[in-house]
Amino acid sequence: MAKQRQTFVDARLGQLKRRMAELSLVNLTNIPRDRTGFGSTVVVFDSTKNEEIVYRLVTSEESDVSKGLSRPLRPSAAGW
Repeated sequence: MAKQRQTFVDARLGQLKRRMAELSLVNLTNIPRDRTGFGSTVVVFDSTKNEEIVYRLVTSEESDVSKGLSRPLRPSAAGW
């Protein structure tokens, strides 16, 4: 059982290392200001409640809608 768990942990660690390498390539300063993408803050007006809702677009690892941290459904976040 411990060997299986260690194999799982090693595989997950490999996945996280690859993801960190991918994310290190993202330069948020190069994201256009006229479109949404990772790091963008989006303000939506809910007319039924007459209030603004603020979301920040983040990676799937950071996503927590209860804190206003939402991940784009598409990598480019096109359509927002």
